[in-house]
Amino acid sequence: MEPVPAQLLPVVAVGALAFYSVKWLLSGGTDLRSELLQALKSPGQFQQFVQGLVPQGRPPGHVVQAILAEVQGVLGSQAYIELQGSAWKHTNITCSDHDYHIKWFRSAEPVSPVSRQQMVGICWWLNLKGEVQAHMGPTALKIDYQTGTTSGSIDVVPLNGNYFGPGVIVEPADRDFHNNIPRQNAARALKYVAHVLNWRLRSYDLERVVVGLDEPAYNPAFQWDPHAAYQQDRHGLKLFKRAMQLYFHLWPRGWPQELKEALEA
Repeated sequence: MEPVPAQLLPVVAVGALAFYSVKWLLSGGTDLRSELLQALKSPGQFQQFVQGLVPQGRPPGHVVQAILAEVQGVLGSQAYIELQGSAWKHTNITCSDHDYHIKWFRSAEPVSPVSRQQMVGICWWLNLKGEVQAHMGPTALKIDYQTGTTSGSIDVVPLNGNYFGPGVIVEPADRDFHNNIPRQNAARALKYVAHVLNWRLRSYDLERVVVGLDEPAYNPAFQWDPHAAYQQDRHGLKLFKRAMQLYFHLWPRGWPQELKEALEA
């Protein structure tokens, strides 16, 4: 097993010390051990496994329009909402929220940041209309929707708010996963394992681990060629294995030797 890169140690250490879990969980009645053993057999099997983690589309259009109407009702007609987060990066899984940022057209940037009172106002109007259920979190407006057999949750947050807590920074989604299927697949698989095993690690931190392992900084002596790297691991199976190896201290004690060997191969 390769040593943990120094730049990734803080993320792994925090997870190991604070959230170590040995409880074996099932997902949807399916044993994760069996799922992984099957997925690790070949790049094609891994791609099929990840494909099953991909959510079916975005929130319904009428739900998004209902949110937009109340955002504009409180903040003005020049405000709009834009999909961000893991859904934009294609690293989301079926249990992921959809993140939307409140933005303005350049000619109508507000003079002052959005206030918590304004966000609560949007929340109040959404609940009054009754199409969704909303409540205000510490930073984001949390919205749950149910339409037919489709349900989900949405987080709405302004790019700039005067109520943000210390250290809270809202930024557009990075482009580190843009058109990069190996990274997208590895991140989705890693998030799924973390979710099923209840590691309680931030999705963003898991994404940064995947990116860190796929950049030349991981091995400065290696002459990194993105095209060659893609050809060698076009489905992200090798990248996923390397990421999983960083969290070996979180692997369940009951994990069969066959699975450990497959992840370490």
